[in-house]
Amino acid sequence: MVSLITHIAIDILNPEVSIIDSIKESLYSNCRLEYNNRDTRLEIYSCIDSTIYLQYREKTLLIDIIGGEEIFNKLLALLPKYKTMIRLIERGIP
Repeated sequence: MVSLITHIAIDILNPEVSIIDSIKESLYSNCRLEYNNRDTRLEIYSCIDSTIYLQYREKTLLIDIIGGEEIFNKLLALLPKYKTMIRLIERGIP
């Protein structure tokens, strides 16, 4: 039997500081910050059913959600529609 893992990849182009703050506030209230590296600009959060990676690359905020979709639904309302690209990837594990 193959088990599927959901991976949601989100790219936000030129995010405003208020959007970044809203995303972090939502993550702080629903998840726990596990790793923060200011040099690589990487943050890793663990939630009940998912792991979330935030990384800043030049003018883009990259968000990767591995696992549950509940936190994605909470973040979706915060994302700027005209600057956001979302990809849903399902990965199989034998």
